[in-house]
Amino acid sequence: MGAYRGKLNNDAVKKGIFAKGVNGSKLADMTGLSRLTVYRALSGKPVTAPTVKKIAAALGMKPLEIVSM
Repeated sequence: MGAYRGKLNNDAVKKGIFAKGVNGSKLADMTGLSRLTVYRALSGKPVTAPTVKKIAAALGMKPLEIVSM
């Protein structure tokens, strides 16, 4: 069985980004992820569980709040 790969709930992530007053580049800096990884995640590409956790933590959200079900 492979590692988790899912998509972000863009509406939830956009709300978190707006609430924090950041953009994708700043979110990359906050998470320690590459800008390319963040922009791929924000454009609907599949992401790994560690990426979800880092983005959620940077936005002050729980991972389950930002994934698409």
